[in-house]
Amino acid sequence: MKIWFFAIMLATALFGGEKVYATFDVVASKNATLSLEVSGIIKKVYVDVGSYVNKGDILAEIDNATQNNDLTLAIRDEKIAQINFERAKANYARYEKIIGVIDGFRLDGFRFDMLSAEANYEKAKATVEAKKTNLQKTYLKAPFSGIIANKHIEVGDGINSMTLTPAFEIISTGSQKLVLSFDEKYHKIVKAGNIFTFNVDGHTKQLIGKISKVYPQVDPKTRMAKAEVIVSKIKTGLFGDGYIETK
Repeated sequence: MKIWFFAIMLATALFGGEKVYATFDVVASKNATLSLEVSGIIKKVYVDVGSYVNKGDILAEIDNATQNNDLTLAIRDEKIAQINFERAKANYARYEKIIGVIDGFRLDGFRFDMLSAEANYEKAKATVEAKKTNLQKTYLKAPFSGIIANKHIEVGDGINSMTLTPAFEIISTGSQKLVLSFDEKYHKIVKAGNIFTFNVDGHTKQLIGKISKVYPQVDPKTRMAKAEVIVSKIKTGLFGDGYIETK
């Protein structure tokens, strides 16, 4: 009997693995807290809690009359700078053809005027791009497709960009992940690719997933290690438990 028992234990050590108990929470694959980059008064809010949005959709905007006016003036100045540069360039080209008639000093003056006008034109173009960027910052856009999980702003609210006032929380849809917690003593034997058999709280059906990521550090407060399993069609916010096959 002792020989058989030893053989079974040896086979388990060589070909089997330990089952590691783990609890988990179901969270979205992507989640983010969104804030506006500039200060101002909320002018429009386009979404609410539960709204589905696509990447790039405008979620809210602040009063941007000042930014619009600044951009209009910058575009006007750019056009003026462009006209001045084209005129200076044409003058220089015209007098360069008759270099034998006018002296070099005078031609240098036309060249200086052309280069100065060109620098002003480049500066005006850069200003327009900066004003366009400032205007875009008055719009808050979705960084990825998902659903609005929380809304913290209303029309008329004042926003201070220095304090990064939260505006929305957005979570991705389509896929979720289980964030597993298990005893730190198993941290070295749990690997990506291990099978995880689990049950979601309130459901009797047993499900199977695969470890996609093991966190490199152990939580110093709880002494628990963590890992992730990518899943689908499981509602975020649920929880459950199961066993990791470490063979």
